[in-house]
Amino acid sequence: MSFDVEVTLSGICAFVPNADPRARDKMAVLLVNALPRRDDQGVEQEKRASDCTLLKPHFPVLIFNSENLTQTAGLPPTNAKVVWRLDRLEVRFKVESPTAFRLVGGDQTTLALEDRDVEGFDFGPRMADLSPALAQVHPDCFADGPASQELISARVMVEAGRLKTKDLDARFLFRFDLPDGGETPSEPYSDQAALVFRDIEGEFVILARHLDTGDELRLPLCAPEGGKVDLEIGNLCEIDAEVLHPERMLDFFQVSDPEDDEDFRWFYEICANRKAIRLVDGKLPIPKFAGRNPDGPPGGGNGIGAVDCLRCSFLPRKF
Repeated sequence: MSFDVEVTLSGICAFVPNADPRARDKMAVLLVNALPRRDDQGVEQEKRASDCTLLKPHFPVLIFNSENLTQTAGLPPTNAKVVWRLDRLEVRFKVESPTAFRLVGGDQTTLALEDRDVEGFDFGPRMADLSPALAQVHPDCFADGPASQELISARVMVEAGRLKTKDLDARFLFRFDLPDGGETPSEPYSDQAALVFRDIEGEFVILARHLDTGDELRLPLCAPEGGKVDLEIGNLCEIDAEVLHPERMLDFFQVSDPEDDEDFRWFYEICANRKAIRLVDGKLPIPKFAGRNPDGPPGGGNGIGAVDCLRCSFLPRKF
């Protein structure tokens, strides 16, 4: 029996299309290395951005339901949430008869908001809109071993499926203040994207390779009676509260208006030309809440999640 898979991608994730004309239909998702740093004595060290702002740690994880495992010996009981740390892993997906990779919606930036597909992938900040000089990620993000250790905690290579925005709530608008004194147009943003696979026959396999040792892992998943497999790959903060105990976050979702996304500063850490960073009143440009848009297109999101750890898109790079 065939089944569908939806992989939610959330948190501090940089999306980089492939620029190689021989294999253009690929996307790299880079999970910025926002893990806590420790000194030789194991004491956690503060990490600060270029504007000296303290950066909050984030953790790369894969979250899925144990009922989707095809091999369950020694594993949690059915319907248990499994949280797998992805530190220094490169993840790929193996699918029988995969559909070609594509972005949902294409380039909608020239369309009026009410005419845009709410699942279009481009409902997320683009570094090129902030500064063309910062729009390339550092090439070492695609390296194995020590070269990439300070830049990325994990890497996801996407070669099939449909990549879309997930749970956009277009009532909330955001903008960036720019170093030249201007600002970007106010837009709705979503913090989540989703990679969707349809009508899979057989197994859906997650292939993981350690970026430092080369060790490989294979995790086959399926839907026991058809239907859908839901996964999340995230670079998340407050992992205990948000992932393992979501009930602790209920008060957060009662906030009437979103707050500025302070965690966006992490993306400047992987820019190829960090010397080109320019501050605005002593601070890095981050997404700021720009007001409500009650006439915007409907969306399925909760609105508040759209401001916490937004994603960012960079220019294509050959990989």
